[in-house]
Amino acid sequence: DAPGRAPPGRGSRGSAEAGAPMGGPAVTRVDTMTGAEPPTESVEAVSTATGTAPVAVQQEALALHLQPLDLRHPLGLAFAGFLRDAVLRYHNVLNPRLMRVITQDYHLREYFHALQSYWLMKKGDVMHRYTGIIFEKVAERAEWWHPTLLAEAWQGCVLESSSVVDEQVSIQPVVLDAARAVRLKTSTIHCLSGVGFRFQLPFPINIIITADSLGKYNSVFAFLVQIHYTKHSLERIAIPNTLYPAASKADCPHHTVVQFVLLLRSRMLYATNNLIYYFFTRLDSIWQDLMEELDACPDVDGARALHTAKLNQIMMCCILTPQSKSVKMAVDQLLDTCLELQKTCQGFITKAISTPSQALPPEDFDYTKKQFTRIQINFDNAHFLLLSVVGKLRQSEKGTFQGFEDLWTRLNFNR
Repeated sequence: DAPGRAPPGRGSRGSAEAGAPMGGPAVTRVDTMTGAEPPTESVEAVSTATGTAPVAVQQEALALHLQPLDLRHPLGLAFAGFLRDAVLRYHNVLNPRLMRVITQDYHLREYFHALQSYWLMKKGDVMHRYTGIIFEKVAERAEWWHPTLLAEAWQGCVLESSSVVDEQVSIQPVVLDAARAVRLKTSTIHCLSGVGFRFQLPFPINIIITADSLGKYNSVFAFLVQIHYTKHSLERIAIPNTLYPAASKADCPHHTVVQFVLLLRSRMLYATNNLIYYFFTRLDSIWQDLMEELDACPDVDGARALHTAKLNQIMMCCILTPQSKSVKMAVDQLLDTCLELQKTCQGFITKAISTPSQALPPEDFDYTKKQFTRIQINFDNAHFLLLSVVGKLRQSEKGTFQGFEDLWTRLNFNR
């Protein structure tokens, strides 16, 4: 017989011991695995007139209520099944409604407009002023990464622009790795690594524009800033009129070096401008497709999947994926060589400006000429490497590296 429990009398305590069959001796249960006897517990029952369960049953129910939901428990499985059925039942109804709320009430397009304006630098006037302040601080070797300086520069640049997004959320400039920016030299583009923004997104906008996607946008922004920093540095190379006063070579003792620097600078600016035109043209095309397809998305799931797919295309366009790592390394080498020219030219101008009507001493002239010749060789090698890498990818292009044909055409000086 299965062990039973003696029913308590009305208004009295049960006298039967737990585990004892009715009318028989108590039966001791032994664990068949360990051979140990379980601890005995006295079960007290309250009056059935109160309608309450025995104390042991109450304790078991309380323990189940306090513990996290265990899907191995029958009640956990039942609740999970109920929750799944409820979600699936209302998903097709609530998802389109939520998409309409996000689009109409929360102004989804305004948030995407902010991403394009600031992270993709579409709003040229604001971003030109903001990045220009950073570039000047970098040239002065000032602490450009300081949060207060960035905040003041940003507020001054966006003071004239206002939108729905500006009123509802906060966009704050930030340097994600300020300690690394302190250690890096200004003669490398990586000194601007980590520059970006914090974008505080409300619910339910953060369902579509997630924190992970914002990290990718910051990577794209930092890459675009590095290219603009290179262009800004090359444009700052200006030969004073005192060093180049006349058209006659005999009247200008620094004519040879100055002419060499100006020609090399023009080649570097040509390559840098072509990189800027290529990346921004591709970004505009991808973003236009995103906006057109976003209007046709019926629900939140489709909008989030579309945004993820287009953001992956943007990362591929800006050579920030593992598949395009070789192209990114070649571009970095090319940009670093351009910054090296700006730094060396500053040293040359400082020496030559002291004696504008006299040639440099022979040892200084030879050293300066060797420096600029080495920079030219490094630039030619970096440019050839970039052309070779892009040329191989465009030949094996099967949809993954779309657009590299245009990049190769823009960078090919000898076409």
